[in-house]
Order: sequence, then structure tokens, then C-alpha cells
Amino acid sequence: MSVVDYSLVGALLLLLGGLLLLNWRVNGLVAARRTLTRGLSGSQRMTMEDLIASQGARIAQLEASLAQVTATQTLLAARLDATEQAGRKALQRVGFVRYNPFGDTGGDQSFAIALTDATGSGVLLNSIYSRANIRFYAKPLKQGASSYTLSTEEAEAIKLAAA
Repeated sequence: MSVVDYSLVGALLLLLGGLLLLNWRVNGLVAARRTLTRGLSGSQRMTMEDLIASQGARIAQLEASLAQVTATQTLLAARLDATEQAGRKALQRVGFVRYNPFGDTGGDQSFAIALTDATGSGVLLNSIYSRANIRFYAKPLKQGASSYTLSTEEAEAIKLAAA
């Protein structure tokens, strides 16, 4: 064999190696394409352009869904604020004290109860029990105070409601 023959064999081996390398790269690209179009077969097989267009449509659909979720969140936030405002005015705190107004007779049958909202405004009810009768008194409360004179038990009920 001559030098030319060895050169030709070497060139042939080099070309064969290059061909194998190119085949390996093409197979990688085909596998990547299959991954992108997975689940689509036969007539559903897409070109890359179709795939990109379908993804664009899907992104537009997701953006529309996101806009709807954002609008719903804004509506719910407004409703929550309205509910919180209404809740501040609702009676939500209670202070209750039982007592005996007459130290020498009876038991703790009398009571004072304060019913207030978050600001301490509401009503104070006082029931005084005796053997002959029962008396009820109601006093308005504004920010934890009343314009009427309070007994010790009534002040304690307001204090318990504020705690």
C-alpha cells in the first residue's frame, strides 16, 4: 500500500467520523422535537410554527384568566373591607358581673352586662333583684363611657367587655 492509499483510508475514516457526529446531533434534534410535540401523533402532529402559535393562544387564554382572577380579587377585597367596617359596629364584646346589691339578704341574683362594639360603644343593662321586685336599667355607652352615673358593678362589666 502506498502513501496515497493510507491518505485515502484516513480521509475516509475522518469523513465517517464526521458523518457519525452529524447523525448523533440530528438524532438529538429529533428527540427534542418529539419532546416538544409529545402527545401529538398522526394527524395531530404539529410543525414548530403550529406549536409556537398554539402556545401563543394558550398564553393569551392564561392572560384572560389572570385578568378575571385579578378582577375577582379586587371585588373580594372591597367586600372584605365592607364586612370589616360592618363588623366594627356589631356587638362583639360582652362584660358580665353578678352581684348582691343587698349585703344582708339574698344571693348574687342581680347582674350588670355590657354589650359593646369594637370601639366600646353599645349598651349597659343592669338588673337589680329583690324579693319584692326586679328592676332593669339600660344605659347607653359611647367609647366605653356613659353619660349616666355608673355603679361599681356596671363599671366592672364595662371593664370586662373592653378586655
